[in-house]
Amino acid sequence: MRDAAAMLLGDRNAVLGAVFGTTAAPSPWAWSSATAKDGNWRFGRNYRVKIDAETHSAAKDQLVLGEQAWPDAAAFTVTSIRPQARDEHVLVLRCAAAAVHGLGAWRRRGLGWVGIAHDDGPVTAAEVERLIALRDGSCG
Repeated sequence: MRDAAAMLLGDRNAVLGAVFGTTAAPSPWAWSSATAKDGNWRFGRNYRVKIDAETHSAAKDQLVLGEQAWPDAAAFTVTSIRPQARDEHVLVLRCAAAAVHGLGAWRRRGLGWVGIAHDDGPVTAAEVERLIALRDGSCG
């Protein structure tokens, strides 16, 4: 979500650090672990190996094993843990969540598409306008 917010606001926007934390001040928000909505996780493994360009064989110590968990739907919560969390933080969190489409690591940023939906419904046009104003510095 931080990466999505940085793409929306610009990675030097002060609100980004205020919402997601910096080395000087941690985030005023806490994320729970995701839980499968139906309680059913499917697990799998994915292997990757680096090939040596000269020998065209597996490079030494370059085999990677990744485990994956795949629910049909999962839920997590984001909770304010400090009183200075403001309405603009909720705005950034909602818009950033809506902008997330892939999770994971490696070269492909995840092995599937995801969507994060807020329980209160989708981001509205008015929220997008407020986020643009926040990005452009025309609101406080």
